[in-house]
Amino acid sequence: MNTHQLSKRRRQALLFFTYGFMTLATIVISAICILLVLGYRFDIKDRTLEQGALLQFRSTPTGATIILDGVKQSFTTPGKLEVKSGSHTIEFQREKYHPWQKTVSLDAGELRWLNYARFVPETIETKSVLSIDTASSALPTPDRKFLAAVTEAKAGTVTIYDLRDIARITAKSYTIPTEIYTQHPEQPGVFAIEEWDFGSRYLLMSYTNATAKQFIRLDRTTASGSPYNLTNEFNLPFSSVHFSGTSGALLYALTGQDLRKVDTGNKSVSQPIVTGVTQYRLYRENDIAFAAVRDDKKVAGVYLDGKEHIVKNFAVSDDVMVDITEYFSHFYLAITHMNHIEIIKDPTEVSQVSAGRAYASFDMPYRPTWIDFGSSGRFLIVGSGRAYDKYDLETDEHVAVNPDEVNAAQAAPTWLDDYYLVDNPTGTVRIYEFDGKNRHTIAAAEPSLPAFLTENGKYLISFVKKNDKLSLQTSRLILD
Repeated sequence: MNTHQLSKRRRQALLFFTYGFMTLATIVISAICILLVLGYRFDIKDRTLEQGALLQFRSTPTGATIILDGVKQSFTTPGKLEVKSGSHTIEFQREKYHPWQKTVSLDAGELRWLNYARFVPETIETKSVLSIDTASSALPTPDRKFLAAVTEAKAGTVTIYDLRDIARITAKSYTIPTEIYTQHPEQPGVFAIEEWDFGSRYLLMSYTNATAKQFIRLDRTTASGSPYNLTNEFNLPFSSVHFSGTSGALLYALTGQDLRKVDTGNKSVSQPIVTGVTQYRLYRENDIAFAAVRDDKKVAGVYLDGKEHIVKNFAVSDDVMVDITEYFSHFYLAITHMNHIEIIKDPTEVSQVSAGRAYASFDMPYRPTWIDFGSSGRFLIVGSGRAYDKYDLETDEHVAVNPDEVNAAQAAPTWLDDYYLVDNPTGTVRIYEFDGKNRHTIAAAEPSLPAFLTENGKYLISFVKKNDKLSLQTSRLILD
């Protein structure tokens, strides 16, 4: 045999083997990389390949020691850590602050963000920063840079406080001229704050007496406040009014049971866009959830992209409430029916034939009196008084919170931020997470007036009355 030919065959075989080995190695390495990215790890002890989960840590303030299942980690917040699926207990510790703790159950391949831990100092410094004669109602702007308070409810005086420099709070008062609103000498009315627009510029107030309710808009950026009486301007009996967007010119309002869009810019009111309304919720600018009476039934539906969609039917005598949100590009409609709660995903895609299928549903041991999706869109809370049930759209977890505080006469808790709630059950402000955990008492405060964070989250602002004198106070939550 020709040795040259044999050598050539050997070279071809060697080349084939080399390329084959390289291809196989590339496939194996790629598969290993994909498994690693997906969180798979080889457990040497059990000799098994398992898919883990990823925890992302963050705290306010940062720099917290992380203890996972009793083991101190080598890094502080913020950070991340791959863990096995299943139940884990996480504790954050920081000097001069109360520890923060959470137990979570993780699925294989899950990414869980624990980015909302808010430390509370062991010793809270609370001090009065501004004396206020009186305040019957108050409300901070959405950006928490300003605070409006009705300081004379009968005279129509509202004071707007500039909170951008908490050490030097400035105030400006506006008194609604008597010619702006219709008075009834025998039935004097009172003023109250309704809401701010999303741009934190326009304030909506109401003037209510025994027989009528008027809505007046103020512009905090002008010297006079530029008071504008929507009720008198359009000569319509508005019973509920809400800002749409940030212009201050567009609003949605109920006249009787007809929901209309109001444009103060061109002084127009639309034809009814939804009729028979018993309750509605405006989300962002034009997305609406509603409960309404139609013929011999009560319905729950949405008004999206300029079109009405009926999602569920009920008996006309049933108690029905709704709310709507958008989370990761999907709309969610929440419906309370007596003591039953349903969450419908993408409600415009639900036909009457398939309307019985809910994304989630649960029963409560009492009939709720309020319903609220948080500003992040992730959490739904439904309750009565300070008792509520929480549903988490991200983790599909349902938890009952404050079950012993069912009292419809009590004010519901309000959102402090995207994850924390605040309430004042007995003249003492307390804050806690969406699931009721990591609860802390902050300071004594007036229960009828709000408590909220400053823009930078460094202070909790509330009202306190001492010796019949009302003042604005700050409670320091972030230490230097």
